[in-house]
Amino acid sequence: MRSFLVLAFILISFFILASDYGRPKDITQVVIEIPTLSSQETMENLEKEFEDIRGVKSCDGTTLNHTITLQYDGSKVDKQKIEHILKKWGCTPKEFKFNKLSK
Repeated sequence: MRSFLVLAFILISFFILASDYGRPKDITQVVIEIPTLSSQETMENLEKEFEDIRGVKSCDGTTLNHTITLQYDGSKVDKQKIEHILKKWGCTPKEFKFNKLSK
């Protein structure tokens, strides 16, 4: 029984230390300009898909300005992943504007 408690303590300690809990996040904001983004349905699909990605904190878009704004953990999400999703939905970005929010 004592061996079990020691093993459980070691495993729990390992998972706490290995998790992201308590570590500073590399939060980045990107505003993506997509001139061809005019469909509300496409916008909603993009927002849903971005929000389903682990590391994306928020996603807001507007067809009025043809932009999507993402806040994400830069250690989990990169520009290639974002471009892949945009391409999947037939969107060609004109410009990416990145802003580091925290580290």
